[in-house]
Amino acid sequence: MLKTNSSTMFAFSLSPRILGSFLLVLGTLLIGIFRFILPSIVNSVILFGLLLTLLAVAISIAAFIANLTQPVRSAQFYEGGFRVVGRGLDKELNYSDITHVTLVNESTPFLPSSHINIKTNQDDDLIIWGNPKNRKLGLDLYSWLANKTVQLPASGTPS
Repeated sequence: MLKTNSSTMFAFSLSPRILGSFLLVLGTLLIGIFRFILPSIVNSVILFGLLLTLLAVAISIAAFIANLTQPVRSAQFYEGGFRVVGRGLDKELNYSDITHVTLVNESTPFLPSSHINIKTNQDDDLIIWGNPKNRKLGLDLYSWLANKTVQLPASGTPS
């Protein structure tokens, strides 16, 4: 069990992204509705505005769904271990539970372009979107985890 009163070294949360994409959906819909309530001069302008509004709504909804469906919603990393919370997930783990950690840099629609993939000895595959930095330590989360963990080769036996 972790001491939750110890100071957080790194923190991650998708909540601001989920809220932001929801507000974007709502705002786009409201702007679209008000745009078409006001009288317009040319019908082609109305059609073009409608298409742009529908495209903006579709993109906003896709971003909302992409963020909402991620299994790991937040994580806090402490000196002695870490806690991950998400959909059907609330675990406190020690760094010794991590078998492999990988930094992945790839373009992903509506999510940060890099993420950290954490594999544990409990067969968990945890994805932390982004790579938070701690300015006080001068480290990013991936470097912190790489220093804190013992990496196991793919066969599962210690090197």
